[in-house]
Amino acid sequence: DRTHIQLWAFPTGADLTLAHFKVSRWSHRRQEVTFAQRAGYARYDIPPSEGQAYGEMSYTVTISNNINIDMAAGGSYSVEIAQKHLVQPTTDLGTPLMAEIAVRSGSLVVHNSAGEVAVQAGQKVQIDAGGMLGGIQLAQWNLIRDGDFEQYMAGKPADGIQTWAVHGFDFDKTVSDSEMQAASMTMYRSCHPTTPSAFLCPKEQTVLLAQFDRQGNQSKSYGYGIEQVLDLDVSEYRSLHFVMWARVISQSVPNAGVTNNECPITVRFQFKRDSPADPLEERYLCLYRTSDRKPIPAGGQYVYQAVSNQALWYRMEFDLRDPQYDLLQSARYIENVAIYGNGHDYISQVTDISLTASQQARRP
Repeated sequence: DRTHIQLWAFPTGADLTLAHFKVSRWSHRRQEVTFAQRAGYARYDIPPSEGQAYGEMSYTVTISNNINIDMAAGGSYSVEIAQKHLVQPTTDLGTPLMAEIAVRSGSLVVHNSAGEVAVQAGQKVQIDAGGMLGGIQLAQWNLIRDGDFEQYMAGKPADGIQTWAVHGFDFDKTVSDSEMQAASMTMYRSCHPTTPSAFLCPKEQTVLLAQFDRQGNQSKSYGYGIEQVLDLDVSEYRSLHFVMWARVISQSVPNAGVTNNECPITVRFQFKRDSPADPLEERYLCLYRTSDRKPIPAGGQYVYQAVSNQALWYRMEFDLRDPQYDLLQSARYIENVAIYGNGHDYISQVTDISLTASQQARRP
C-alpha cells in the first residue's frame, strides 16, 4: 500500500515488529496494520486512502501494553522510544521520558488507559515513564543543553555533556603558556538583555552570563570559551534555528582582524554532511564591533554579524539551514558546538543560548 517506514540505528538502535496485518477476506472493505515499536526512532509515512485496494485503512503503533497510536492515512509521523544517549531523557516537566510522538502532516490519536489525546500537524506529545500523556506542544526540540547555564552553576560536571566544558582554542600554535593563562571565563548573574536596566530588575528577570576575558596587551590570537558535545543525527530537521544574546564590551583587534577570524564572539559548529565516513567540517558565526560601514561579507567557513562600536546587547539569530548561508544546510550530523572569544585582548558576554530544531522549514 506504499507505506514507507524508516528506522534510525543511531544512536541507540531501533526495534520494530509488524505485529498484526489483517484484510477483509471476501471484500475490499478494510485493511488493518499494527506495528509494535520497542526502541529507537521510527518515521512512518502513510499513503493517502485514495486509490488504495481497501476502503478503510487502519494504522496503529503500539509502544506498551496500554498505549496505542492510531495514525490517519495520508500523514507523516515520528515515534521515538526514549533511551539514554549522553544524558537521561526527560519530559519538559523534568520527569523521566518514555516516548515522544510528532506529526509532520496528517493527524493521530494517542490512547492510554486513562484517555486519549489528538495530535495535529506541527505538534508533538510526550509520554512519561509512568504512561501519562502530556499536553500538546509545538514539534520543536532544543538541541543545546543548559543554554541558561543554570546546571553549570549548580555544579554539574563541566564535561561538555550535561552542561559546558571550559577551555582554550589555540589557533596560533606559537602562543606561550603565559599568553594562554591571560584568558578566562567567568559566570555571573545579571538582568536579561531585554530589561531596561542592567542592574535593577526582579530576580525572575535575571540570567546567568558567560564572560570571556583576555587582557594584558596581548600580541597573539587566542580563544577561550565553552564547548558542548551534541552527537546528534539532524537529518529529520528542516530548520535549525540558532539564537543567542551577545555583546562585546571591548576588543583590541579592529573588526575581525587581518584574517577575518579574530572574532570576539565566535560560534563554531562541527558537523558531517552525509555519512559517518565523511570528515568533520566546521562553520563559524562571527560577531564583532566596528565603525566601518562595509561589513565583512560571508566567505569560506564564516558568516559575519557586524554591530555598532558600542557595548550593547545583540540577538544573534540564524537558521543554519537557510540556503542564503553556507552553514549547515545539508548537514545530517552535528558533533559539537563551541562558543568563545577570540583575538588579542577582548571582553565579551553571551547568554540565553538555544538551537531549536523542527521538522518543518521556517517561514521567511
